Amino acid sequence: MLREAVRRAGGPWSGYHVAVIARPPALAARPEDLDAALNAALKRAGVER
Repeated sequence: MLREAVRRAGGPWSGYHVAVIARPPALAARPEDLDAALNAALKRAGVER
């Protein structure tokens, strides 16, 4: 599910090495929630889509 979230967010990102690590709550998360969390993390890191 994380691989698909990265794809939907536009990854892989040229010029960046991004590691996505799942925590236990991700197992019960909806895909929309994972997408939102990933997009927020990418913005905080300066890797915008």
